[in-house]
Amino acid sequence: MNRFTMMTLSVAAALFSSPLLLASPQDDERARLELEATLASLNERGLLASGNEKSTQMRAPAQQRWELGAVLDVAEAGNLGPRVLAVTPDGPAARMGLRVDDRVSRINGIEIRGGARAASRLMAAMSERDGDLSIEAFRNGELITLEGTADSLAIPGYTITIDTGAAPNSDCGRLTVYPWRRVNERIWPVVLHAINGRWPGSENQFQFKLAPGRHVLKLTEQITDVRLNDGFRRNALARRNKDLREFVMDIEPGMTYRIGARFIVEQADQIENGGYWEPVVWRSFGQSCRGAIFPSPAALH
Repeated sequence: MNRFTMMTLSVAAALFSSPLLLASPQDDERARLELEATLASLNERGLLASGNEKSTQMRAPAQQRWELGAVLDVAEAGNLGPRVLAVTPDGPAARMGLRVDDRVSRINGIEIRGGARAASRLMAAMSERDGDLSIEAFRNGELITLEGTADSLAIPGYTITIDTGAAPNSDCGRLTVYPWRRVNERIWPVVLHAINGRWPGSENQFQFKLAPGRHVLKLTEQITDVRLNDGFRRNALARRNKDLREFVMDIEPGMTYRIGARFIVEQADQIENGGYWEPVVWRSFGQSCRGAIFPSPAALH
């Protein structure tokens, strides 16, 4: 789903970088607001981060794209292809008879799978026949073939530079955990038990404001991967508090850090010594923060 959001960014950025194409100041303001809303959404999900760089640039020439009118879950493609999450009413997919929960296996003979290049493969498949579509999909386990035509979308060329560093005028950083949501096959949820030796708060609290500086976290993993098949021994370790992991990290003001458990698949049998996982910052991005709740240990001495 994130890949389709990034396509929306391309359209908004093209409009904003070409003000002469806008009909009026009101249109200019509307384009700016839509662009800012899209950037805010991408920033919140950490999709604009570029390593340690403080800015990133996106550019593309003018192009034509083909719209399917459906949202595919390319992050969880599985063996049968990505699942259809939504279908636009009266769009190309709806006219062809594609339905929610169908699994799209091939488009124009090109296999559709997940991974880092899933969105580009999807676009290439729809461009293969200048908009004519032949979709092979699985519905209730049976293979079906659907024929139709994609909608055409013209996108002007654009160049956009985005500052991705820390948010200004901040006196703290944010730490977030999502104990109910897996990120991918390697990054799993964690439970935060302590910040600098203090109980972090309510069991339903998953975001915390920390003063700038070094902090010590105590975490446990929430990995349920079937490849980690010794659940009984893991539960025994949990009861003895032997699986608590210490994680030391430096907090910068105006930054948000998302913490997870990296599942080391190659060491899935190392239950007793905890070698099967490690705590990591799996995403960080600039976000305004004021009013730290947890001071750094150095500030207490």
